[in-house]
Amino acid sequence: MLQTLDEMKLSTSHFMSMHLEKEGFSPLVGRLFTLLLFSAEPLCLQQMAEALSVSKAAISVQIRNMVSRHLCNKVPVQNDRKDYYYITDDFEIHVFETYKEKIKSVQQTLKRNLLALPEQEGLDSADQETCRVVEQRFSEISLFCDIYMSRMKGFNEEWLLKKQLL
Repeated sequence: MLQTLDEMKLSTSHFMSMHLEKEGFSPLVGRLFTLLLFSAEPLCLQQMAEALSVSKAAISVQIRNMVSRHLCNKVPVQNDRKDYYYITDDFEIHVFETYKEKIKSVQQTLKRNLLALPEQEGLDSADQETCRVVEQRFSEISLFCDIYMSRMKGFNEEWLLKKQLL
């Protein structure tokens, strides 16, 4: 089904707001990200505030958060003292790296907890069973993370090569 550009922007904005909110961002970040995504030129805070009918202060707070998380960049515009923002050229790499770091963190926690499991000698049978189940589950999740991380090696390089062909 064909959409108008405005319908596509609205749909993207709803999706990005919900997705980024799950990542701990304000729903405004999804709207800002979409605005920048659909903008051919860098935008200043005032332009963003007017486009989204939000205060410049609210935009400023959220855009700083986006810059710190590599979702956009502050870019200089010649002969203008205002701050302008644009989607980071390699934002997808930063998003990917963020997910990899989350997986590494899960993996480290699992391995630390596996090492901390009590010796089963001296435990009652219910606690022994609990330890066995936890060890099995943590080992499986850890193995899954190992496989995932090994498959992701070289991903960034492959992406950058293929992106050049677009």
